[in-house]
Amino acid sequence: MKQIEEHTDATKIDVKPKGPLVVHGKLSITDKDGSIILKDRRTSFCRCGASLNQPFCDGAHKTTEFEDN
Repeated sequence: MKQIEEHTDATKIDVKPKGPLVVHGKLSITDKDGSIILKDRRTSFCRCGASLNQPFCDGAHKTTEFEDN
């Protein structure tokens, strides 16, 4: 059964086991160069350090031995 996300103004963060931080909600992200990135729904942030698209997750954790403690 597919879970339907409720529309809410609250921001929700899920820590995926051996995976990324998934943030649900509207975000304004300022990157290291000062550029602002706007995200509207769901954004996955890398925790393993292997993503080639930092700070975002690109699924690289699946090919590493990343363990969350």
